[in-house]
Amino acid sequence: MDSKIFPDITTSHIRIINLEHWAWWASHFHGRIHKALRTDTGEVVVVKTINVNGKDAASWKDEDEICSRQLDTLKSNFDWITRLRHPNLLRHMHYQEQMKGQQRLYRFEIFIELFGRDTLHDTACSVELTPLQTQHMMRQVVDGLAYLHEHRCAHRDLRGCNILVAPTRTGTYLVKIAGLGNIKDVTHKWSYRRDYSYYRFFAPERFSDTPPQYQPPGLASRRSFCLDVWSLGCVVLEVVNRGWPEFYVTGDQGQRVKKATNLFGIMCVIITQEGSPHIPDALPETVRSFVKSCLEREPTNRPLVTDLKGHEFLIAPQDVVAKWVLPRSVTEHDFVQ
Repeated sequence: MDSKIFPDITTSHIRIINLEHWAWWASHFHGRIHKALRTDTGEVVVVKTINVNGKDAASWKDEDEICSRQLDTLKSNFDWITRLRHPNLLRHMHYQEQMKGQQRLYRFEIFIELFGRDTLHDTACSVELTPLQTQHMMRQVVDGLAYLHEHRCAHRDLRGCNILVAPTRTGTYLVKIAGLGNIKDVTHKWSYRRDYSYYRFFAPERFSDTPPQYQPPGLASRRSFCLDVWSLGCVVLEVVNRGWPEFYVTGDQGQRVKKATNLFGIMCVIITQEGSPHIPDALPETVRSFVKSCLEREPTNRPLVTDLKGHEFLIAPQDVVAKWVLPRSVTEHDFVQ
């Protein structure tokens, strides 16, 4: 990576004072989460702690080797993440590692920007968002995702629970994409993982696609970006539905038989019936067009995120957007993960 693009990041040890355990955030983002005070700057941050150990190793030597490999993987990943700078990305400012006592327990700490507690999913479920607010929030999501793709990084876990929002004084919301621990430089062979993301946001190819090392050159990185585009379409549906994207099992005549509410049912819809999340008929045609382009079954037919930035859904003037009517189909299941 060109050193001119990203600033240098120091990894010297910084002492912190834990202020509060944030169990609510840990439920969304894996690891132990604390609100903490940095003693070097006096800044209040969020600290995510990941314990690394080789408890299954046969000896202390093997344990150290296992821990070393795990730490190298974490450092390689967060070397990228701590260099990303965009107003719509949750900033990861610093990481450090240390060994805890004689227990040979290594601790990896990530310092994260302190931001609002609400996720896009929670806000969509609890607040009657106007069309203007919806457009403004999705424009910010697209801007942040486009920045990642422009820097050859795929998010791979884009969903409402990984997007944080905070209200502003003007009645709008500031949006920051979180959950960056899964992003990878798509030029690496390990940029494709099939076990991440919540299954309602899975693109069809994530259920049965070929690993990147067996694909033609360039195709793996292109498809990594396409996964995010499919998830982006699902996020729009998550906002307008005020809950999870909905899937319906259809009959022989194409009629909706029942709602798919578990992994098996959704796999049936996506793979067996070659379906996709349900797009409400009452959506404005501009919004339907945006979502349908994201939910193209063939990955290479999906647009680039940079192209979506110019879509009418995101650039329509306020007087036009204010006239949109967004359907709100709320069911009991929408509020259960």
